[in-house]
Amino acid sequence: HMAPSVNDDLDLDGNWQAEDDPAEASTPPVSVSKKRKQKADAAAAEGDESEVATGKTTGAKKKKKKKPRTNLYSGEPEVTSDGDLCSRARSRVASSWAAEGKSRKLTPLELKELVPLPKWFLPCAPEAPLASIPSKLEDDAAVGGILGALRRKAKLPKLKARCASVVVLCLSSEQVFAELPKIEKSWGTKPLALSAFGGGRRKDQIARQAKSLEAGAYVAIGTPGRFLRLLDEGHATTEGLEAIVVDLALDRKQRDVLTLPETRRDFFALLQRHLLSGLGAGEGSRIVLCGSTSTSA
Repeated sequence: HMAPSVNDDLDLDGNWQAEDDPAEASTPPVSVSKKRKQKADAAAAEGDESEVATGKTTGAKKKKKKKPRTNLYSGEPEVTSDGDLCSRARSRVASSWAAEGKSRKLTPLELKELVPLPKWFLPCAPEAPLASIPSKLEDDAAVGGILGALRRKAKLPKLKARCASVVVLCLSSEQVFAELPKIEKSWGTKPLALSAFGGGRRKDQIARQAKSLEAGAYVAIGTPGRFLRLLDEGHATTEGLEAIVVDLALDRKQRDVLTLPETRRDFFALLQRHLLSGLGAGEGSRIVLCGSTSTSA
């Protein structure tokens, strides 16, 4: 009775070695696990070759393409090009609204209640000084209306009661009175101040400013909170309001109207309560961003 070959146990795995082949006999038997690994490697190699031939690459791990950053509320890609001024302005307001939503812990559904659009804005470089508006607006943007008349130094149209045709929003009363004489000199018309000043109770200040606004004004300059209160209490109207000019000049703590929590809150309350339905529609109001000294604007 002959002893069984040492390779008999490996026949089922295809590892049987011919005993009369000295070259192969000198090679030690390959373990089952190692042989399976070799088969897997060979199969992977064949797969790679077929992928190269067909132009497909599934064997190697694909690098994920970076998606453009999107705004929290709309899913629209953020605009980074400097070419489209209205889109830049939209992106700036959108970022501020996202920050406001985070501060107030708004739900995604609540955030979608306000989705800024490029058509809300007049094309203007955000770094343009406030006093240079409306001369820094694009030609087609300033045709007609108060801004067009101021640009061409033409005769101004008739005033509308309880309405300022152009409202400039500043960060503080201090900034309001710093910019007021510059606007008067450059624009050729004296703005009506709508902010905390003149002493006395706030209620009395509101009453005085409401009376000044009864006949209407071509230009008013104030803080978002004061203008919002005048609208809320019925002392002012947005009928005939052509433009909201937002001065993005920074204060000593590097904050502007769209980053200081209090003014940012009032600005978006102003949009939601009084301006949203008419922004960018026909002869509705437009927003102008200017005066920025921030590199992120």
